[in-house]
Amino acid sequence: MESNSQCKNCKNPIEETDHICSNCKYPLKGTEKEKSIFIGQQILKKDTIKTAKNYRNFSKLILIGLGVFMIMPELIKLLNGAGSVVELIIGILIGAIFIIAGFLTSQYPVGSVVTGIITIFITDIILAYVIFNSFYSGQSDPMDIIEWFVKEAFKIGLLAYALYKTVEEKKIKAEHSNLNMC
Repeated sequence: MESNSQCKNCKNPIEETDHICSNCKYPLKGTEKEKSIFIGQQILKKDTIKTAKNYRNFSKLILIGLGVFMIMPELIKLLNGAGSVVELIIGILIGAIFIIAGFLTSQYPVGSVVTGIITIFITDIILAYVIFNSFYSGQSDPMDIIEWFVKEAFKIGLLAYALYKTVEEKKIKAEHSNLNMC
């Protein structure tokens, strides 16, 4: 015997004998307190997903910004006669990785952020070698090393937090498929 009843939370069809919605786990026959707690938890989870999407968009902007930051200084140096074509090509290649990863964050959020983190680590290893060599040869100030380290830690921290939030979003969406519309 079919019922025309539907869940008050997700609007899926339910049977009169159901105690819990099979789709969203809403306590159909629960007390008002249980129903209120459930709705409150749903609101918090939807907010968590929206926050994670904001962080994903933020990480997209970070990746694109890093890409532009890798290209522009090399281009400006070359135009001013202080840079080389090789440095510009390297800057364009590294910058392109960041920019492409940024544009792919909507489709591949975890992969894009991880690609950005890996690219930062690889470029940091190269830059660390250059910076420490220039320090030991007396061509740079110790404050340059501290400034570089703080900037890199900040970039990695932002992307790591974006990765954490993106993974959290995927986990919540997997657990509660009815929240995917928010």
